[in-house]
Amino acid sequence: MKTDDFGARHVDHLEVEIRHLGGVEVRAEEGRAARLVGHAIRTSVLSEDLGGFRERITPEALRRALDAAPELVALRNHSTDHVLGRRSAKTLTVEADDQGLRFELTPPEHERGLVESVARGDLPGASFAFSKAVDEWDTNSTPPIRTITDFRLQEISLGVPFPAYPQTQVTAALRSLEHHRTTKEFSVSDTTAVAVPDPVPPVSVESRDTEPSAEVRVLGSGDSFRSWVDERSTHPREFGALRFGDALRALVTGPRNELEKRVLSEGVDTAGGFSVPDVLSAQWIDRLRNALVVVRAGATTVPLSSDVVKIARLSADPTAAWRSENAAVVESDPAFEAVTFTPRSLDVQIKVSRELLEDSINIAEMLETALVRSFAVEVDRVCLFGSGTAPQPRGLRTTTGLGEVSQGTNGLALTSYDPIINTLNELWVDNVTTASAAVMAPRTFSTIAKFKEATTNAPLARPNVLDGLPVLMTSNVPINETQGTSGNASTLFIGDFSQLLLGFRTQMQVEVARELYRGNYQYGFFAHLRFDMQVAHPESFARLIGIIP
Repeated sequence: MKTDDFGARHVDHLEVEIRHLGGVEVRAEEGRAARLVGHAIRTSVLSEDLGGFRERITPEALRRALDAAPELVALRNHSTDHVLGRRSAKTLTVEADDQGLRFELTPPEHERGLVESVARGDLPGASFAFSKAVDEWDTNSTPPIRTITDFRLQEISLGVPFPAYPQTQVTAALRSLEHHRTTKEFSVSDTTAVAVPDPVPPVSVESRDTEPSAEVRVLGSGDSFRSWVDERSTHPREFGALRFGDALRALVTGPRNELEKRVLSEGVDTAGGFSVPDVLSAQWIDRLRNALVVVRAGATTVPLSSDVVKIARLSADPTAAWRSENAAVVESDPAFEAVTFTPRSLDVQIKVSRELLEDSINIAEMLETALVRSFAVEVDRVCLFGSGTAPQPRGLRTTTGLGEVSQGTNGLALTSYDPIINTLNELWVDNVTTASAAVMAPRTFSTIAKFKEATTNAPLARPNVLDGLPVLMTSNVPINETQGTSGNASTLFIGDFSQLLLGFRTQMQVEVARELYRGNYQYGFFAHLRFDMQVAHPESFARLIGIIP
């Protein structure tokens, strides 16, 4: 991926994305063969949520794509074995109108059955495949909005059985979004003068299920969990074309197509539970990661493939010493420790009525969103405030070795940036020169935003040393901590969040409670995720405690 002079991100390699639309029609006129007409692309219109973002295509991008595609073909459901028409052969007509890409096609005689299927409503969908997208992101919107300003049109397809626009082939887009966030939020200040070696070296892993020499990949905020799983999964790639939410719905209402039937046949166990195929759970985990404040702050993800994974970390550097001629070299060994991941069970339950499952057109998205929000709230909370008492992991608030600045015995209100700079100094004295973010409660964020100049009452500008530091807020930072006699204190965290390691097992388990809520004609979904978090280098973080109103 690269960035041009205007800040747009490019996908350097050929990674095809697919989008789906409905609305194909059959046009029959006397004396002419029946034709298929419709729009395969809509321009200047926001899509529905595509798994953590929405998307629009500019009319200019479409016009350029058509100009560059004189050999554009129409396929049947993206199969190159079923070519329905070609632009250069004038068996496919396309144009850019005020709605998007309009097509008109007369299928060959041996595909006449497609016309009947479209007319009956069995195959109402059209879609298009594209690659090499140039995009711009608005991350101030929820969810973020992707605007595609240029792309290569690969083909359009008719006879698509699943025309819902929210689809799953968005890996390149999610990678572009993560790259944008990394570039925007985690840039290193030009004032950084000292380069400090990463306290977490390339890792070797010891686990119960792998060889001691096995390597595990550590994923930054710009890396895709789904891509990592795709490289290793034993499940068919086409499973990734199914939404996680559709699989949940199918557990209750039954599969609606062959793909859902295949996914359920591999995942449903004899007890009625559903082991989510890793290509589906990985796609959902990427959505979860995008929703986490700690990931936006820069936290690193470690995919866990076994019950115990150990990562070596450097806890103390060797010491260099001056040596006289012919004198012995003073011995000084580095100190290594093990960071051990032991995935803990995190569960959530949601209830849905049978009628909603059967009748709602967006139930798949709503099921996924409900699970993402539920898990994200607790994962963020435990990363910051986990007690460390089983089964909870230990969060930053209770981890030893972090720098700490206190607002006094009974707490004090923030009235200037000085306490924040003092907290940042706790990193500097440990040779940690880069902080990726500050995380705090909304109340603290509001207090800082209202800092005023003493004489003019104008908003108080940030000191240069804090310029470029992303400030994130979350209600998972409580405002009712005890500090002496105060019961309304809060904490602010600053640090290099790349040293916060989030370990996710690639497997998820879902069970459906069919009898528990039968009296209300509801179903319960119990989702089971295994997760752990570790602080690789505690000295990379500091906390400011005792902040009161």
